[in-house]
Amino acid sequence: MLYVRGAWLYGVAMARGLVHFVSLLLPTLLMGMSLPFLVRGMVRSASSAARTIGLLYGINTLAQQ
Repeated sequence: MLYVRGAWLYGVAMARGLVHFVSLLLPTLLMGMSLPFLVRGMVRSASSAARTIGLLYGINTLAQQ
């Protein structure tokens, strides 16, 4: 979409980098926050925290591939 509607932004190299950075900032931030929020919601006790976090981390890693 940026290439079609904002082609004028790609004339300067610095503008290209800034456009890509800004357009990817929100999705990257939200993806990075998902695992800590899942952990916060899923861990019920300190004794089961390691197992739950490991399971969630493993699922998250497999889902990204």
